[in-house]
Formats: sequence, structure tokens, C-alpha cells
Amino acid sequence: MYSIGLDFGTESVRSVLLDIEAGIVIADSVSLYPSGTNGVILDAKNPHLARQNPADYHECLVKVVRDVVKKAGTKNRKFNPSKIIGIGIDTTGSTPLPVDEKMVPLCFHAKFKGNKNAMAYLWKDHVSADEAEEITQIARRKRPEYLAKIGGVYSSEWFFSKLLYIARHHKSVFNATASFMEICDYIPAVLSGKTNPKETLRSICAAGHKAMYSEEWDGLPDEEFLSCVDRSFRDIRKKLYTKAYPAGIQAGFLSQEWARKLGIPKGIPISVGALDAHMGAVGAGGRPG
Repeated sequence: MYSIGLDFGTESVRSVLLDIEAGIVIADSVSLYPSGTNGVILDAKNPHLARQNPADYHECLVKVVRDVVKKAGTKNRKFNPSKIIGIGIDTTGSTPLPVDEKMVPLCFHAKFKGNKNAMAYLWKDHVSADEAEEITQIARRKRPEYLAKIGGVYSSEWFFSKLLYIARHHKSVFNATASFMEICDYIPAVLSGKTNPKETLRSICAAGHKAMYSEEWDGLPDEEFLSCVDRSFRDIRKKLYTKAYPAGIQAGFLSQEWARKLGIPKGIPISVGALDAHMGAVGAGGRPG
């Protein structure tokens, strides 16, 4: 039996095909994002800006999966794609992407084509430093428990500071967005053929410190706190989610459309996604204790 691992990084998509029974990698592949500079869309006027084109995720995903399947067949005559029993996904984070009600990235719309502010806000996008500081100060006064689990300071690299920046500086994008999706949630949903952000399973790995999610306070920060952060956040929870899940839970099954694109059988279970550094620790042998 085999599984496919996909890593959506800062510059590329990487894939491995694993022989689960032998515990070895039998093929791997890398595809560099074609957009921007080394896969990152920059702005000469703002050195803190770092965005990505989600079209690159789709294009490079197809390349690496087709490549590992081809390599596996060449190296091992016994290999058969029908024996692939799972797909696991990790990505950078926090890398939120504005999507419409059908889960189409806003930057795919003619109105927002080429608009950096409607693309994926890469983890190292730091334009929201002021917003992050403001969230930190409000949390210290009103919800110190939100900060207790994340080191005491909210970061400009994280989910709500980026959303707040969009709400204040790019209102047309914010108002047109049906939901903001971490890439580790977006990719499993796309592969599963889901077309509604509300039907997608969200990663607790990304929801935790990135979005101050905890089951202790019933999920995401409460509406009162978010309204104190900014009036534009008054109904932000309606655009997001109420529950998050760990990797290993099935996010869906590979759709017929994506099975055809990738050259593997439809119906393969797809895990809930997670963040790259966290999965890297697991892959390196990290265990409780």
C-alpha cells in the first residue's frame, strides 16, 4: 500500500510517494511556483508584502503528483496507483486566502485579477504589524487567556491580523470575501471537489495559535472580543468556522475531476491538512514527551 504526501512551501510544491508497509520513500518530486520572485509576489514599494498566486498551487500540484507516480512505476514494477490509500497535505501558515461563496479564490475573478490584495497572504507577509500589536493590546486587557497559549504576543504573520489589515486597507476585497481559508484547508477541499467554504474541515493545527482557537472557549475568539478589535469584525465569525479538526481525520475523498488531472484513482481519502513545521516535527520522529 502507498500514500502521497504533499508539501506546499514558500517557493514550491514538494511531493513524496511512500511505501507504507516498507516505511520508505519510493519517489519524490519538486515543482517551483512560476509566479513572482522565487514563487513569492512582492511589491517594490512595500518590503513587508509577500503574497502567492493560488493558481500556482493547482499547477504545481498536478506536476508533482504525476511525476511521483511516473517515477514510482519506473522504479518498481509492482507499483500500481490503485494501491494508493491516502493523501496527506501540509502547507505554510498562516497563509489565508480570500475566497467566494463557491470557494473560488477572489483573484481568479476578472474584477480582482492581478490584485495582490486578493491573493494568498503568505506566512511571511508582515504588512499587518500594526494590526497585530492592536490585537495583542486588546487581548491583554479583555482576554488574556487568548494570549496565554501563544507566547503572550499576537503576530503579524497570523490569521486575524492579516484579516484586519484587509478589512481596513482593502475593503472591496474584504466585502467580496465569503470566507478566508488557510491553504492547508483550501487544498484538501479543492481535491475533494468541495465548492462551499462552510462544508470544508478546518485544521486545528492552523486554527490554534494562528487564529486563537481553543475548545476551552468554544473555538474561535468570541464575538464581543472581535467587535472590540474592529467594527468590521462584528460578523467575521459568520465568514469562518465553528469547529477545527486534527490531521488524520478525513477531509474528503479525491474527486473524479482531480483524479483525472493527477492520474490516480478517484475516491482516495484525503487527510485534514496541517502546517509544515508541525508535520516536519512528526516526520522527524517527534513524540509526546
